[in-house]
Amino acid sequence: MNQVIERNFDAQMRRTARRPIAAGRIEPIEALVFGTLLSLAGVLYLAMAVRPAASLLALLTLGSYLFLHTPLKRRTPLCTMAGAFPGAMPVLIGYVAAAGKLDSQA
Repeated sequence: MNQVIERNFDAQMRRTARRPIAAGRIEPIEALVFGTLLSLAGVLYLAMAVRPAASLLALLTLGSYLFLHTPLKRRTPLCTMAGAFPGAMPVLIGYVAAAGKLDSQA
């Protein structure tokens, strides 16, 4: 989904120009639909098979990465701070999944 958002910029950089969306091998709408369905499936799976709290944290992780970190990359070095949240969240999601709570030990 990040590649959908950044497809125009990716197409301009040698390092990222060969990514499937930037190179035109996959249509942006197809990637968006696939990414959305996969994300929803993951969030639903976590809610039903693990814990709703883990699912909520995963949803917050996805949202912060796509709607905070990704847009800020082009505007400010503070994007690193915004990216630290989704970068740290997998550990917290795992903790909540195992312990059933989010506390100071997490």
